[in-house]
Amino acid sequence: PLDWAIEAQVLTDVLIGGSPPGAGNSDSTHVPIYISNPDFTFAGEYPFTRFAAGAFADILRLLFEKRFGSELKIKEYGKPTTETFQYAERLLKGQWKNVIDRIH
Repeated sequence: PLDWAIEAQVLTDVLIGGSPPGAGNSDSTHVPIYISNPDFTFAGEYPFTRFAAGAFADILRLLFEKRFGSELKIKEYGKPTTETFQYAERLLKGQWKNVIDRIH
């Protein structure tokens, strides 16, 4: 996001729910949130690293915990994560079975 303060405010309001958003119950439940790139920094044209989506997710977790007193659970996908490797393993096992079946 470009304007992290506004984005963090809107996201915490939506996560907690309610009508209007943000008026919801501050118990430990929230709508699911996913990020596709948990990198904290990235290298771009600027000569020094820049913050990435992982940094924003960390800030969002901190703000959510401070505001509501409960942990924000974020599911991370994309870059090598446990879920990514497990998914690849399932795909490869399925393909391997097809190869073995064709050989026999």
